[in-house]
Order: sequence, then C-alpha cells, then structure tokens
Amino acid sequence: RDWLGRVGPMLTRPTLAARGAIWSVQAALSGAKWFPSHAVRSAEGLDSVRRVVIGPVDQTGAPASGETFSFEVDALIVGHGLVSSCEITRLLRAHHRFERLRGGWIPVVDEGFETSIPDLFAIGDGAGIRGQQIASMAGERVGLALAQRTGKLAASQAERRCTPLDRRIRRASPFSDAMAGLMAQRTGQAAAIDPETVVCRCEDITRTEIETAIAAGATTVDQLKHFTRCGMGPCQGRYCGDTVQELMGLTLNQSRCEVGQWTGRPPLRPVALDELVGNFRYSDIPIPVPAPL
Repeated sequence: RDWLGRVGPMLTRPTLAARGAIWSVQAALSGAKWFPSHAVRSAEGLDSVRRVVIGPVDQTGAPASGETFSFEVDALIVGHGLVSSCEITRLLRAHHRFERLRGGWIPVVDEGFETSIPDLFAIGDGAGIRGQQIASMAGERVGLALAQRTGKLAASQAERRCTPLDRRIRRASPFSDAMAGLMAQRTGQAAAIDPETVVCRCEDITRTEIETAIAAGATTVDQLKHFTRCGMGPCQGRYCGDTVQELMGLTLNQSRCEVGQWTGRPPLRPVALDELVGNFRYSDIPIPVPAPL
C-alpha cells in the first residue's frame, strides 16, 4: 500500500522508477524470500548473531498480530532510512528544525540555501535527505548566489539563471518526497523497543536506563546525555541519536522539537591520532566513486 500510494510522484522520474522496478524483479528472480509489512522482533546470539525472528507490523511500524518466522543466520542488516549529516551547522549553532521526511534535524535555509548564519550555506544530505538530483541543483543555485555576492555575476543575470533552476527543483521534489516517506522512521518502531534492548551500543545503555534517567529529571536530550552517557561513544550519537530522541519524546509525551537534539561538539568525526600525523599529499586522500545519476 505504501508503494502504490506513491506511484504518481514516482512516475515523475521514470528512469529511476524503472531502475527500482528492475531491482525488485531481480530480487524476486533470485529466489530470495520476501516478507512485506514484517520487521525484526529479535536478534539472538552470544558472540555474534545466530538467530533472527521477524513478525508482522502495522502502518506505524509497531508489532501486529500474526505468524512469526525464525531464521538461522550469520549476518543481519537493518535499515530505517537516512539521517541528515548536519554536524557542521549544529557545531556553528545555526538554527535547525525537525522534519521527519528529511531525515530528522536539518538546518533552516532560505530559498537560496543560506542558513541563519550569514554566508553559511547548506545543501545536499547536510541540509535534508532529498536525493542526488536536487543536491546537484542546489549546489548550482548556491554557486550562482556566491558569484553574485562576489561581483562575478550581475543581480539580473543571477535571477535569470536561478528562476528556471528553482522550477526544476520544485519539479524534482514530489519524487524525493515519495521516497523519503518510504524510508522515514515510524513512531511505532521506537515504541516497540523492549525495555532491556541496548539502544546506545557504544555506551551499552538500554531503554530502561534511558527511561530511568528521564524519571530522575532529564527533560532534554542534552540532560539525558549527561545522566547516561548516551551519544558520548565513538559514533557520537550517529547510530542511537534518532532513536533516543524518539524514546524521550514518547516517554515525556512531547514532540521531537521539545526534547531537542544534542549540541554539536568537535570533532566532527572520530579520528585516530596516528591518522593525523605523517607526511600526506592531497592525492593520498581516497576519493569515493560518485553516486549514479
């Protein structure tokens, strides 16, 4: 039902829609078992995962009645969409807003992608999950703005080139919104977490410990971080942050905006000290292969 309800917007990008359809057919022909509207109930094992149990879920992602299935496995991959990488704008204290469709907390930008801090722009996945095409057009849009500000382009020229670019961004948005809606975390997923489930893996913090800290007086995620060390491990909250904030909102019966987000802190990425010393050239940096258009 989720996919069928988004067929119209998806057909605005027929090439990408066709590619997704081909992948689905290839998966079906491979003999892989497909369980729509199911999710992982438990992953079991001592030193590594050995057994996974899945069961039906409703539209919110919460467990629903029905038969469960058990599998002996040696690996488990779980995905609940993408989260915007906005560490830089958080660190610089730009204004942010919570938008589930865009991957959670994202910087507030104007139509030219400028943040609340003058001359600080945010585009791509650092400003909300919208896909490669819109990210590329946003980059072009920012380039025109900078060319105008530095006197390389007259205001009339910049406006003439920005107008059709803005129309292209608007035309690409329905497909982007449709895909984001399929990937976004659902409220029932967090609500269904077992009390003894480890939520913050770096610091080994369970849901029960999170709720105990809230009962002790933590009213914001920064306070919760202080009480429990959630988000203070090597991943800096990248894995647990969205779930911790969701759980806090559910426990306090508050919105994600009310419980807030963790304050940005350096370093932007955990880096081993031996990776910072030595003689390096720019050419030594590995450049990843670009995503397909």
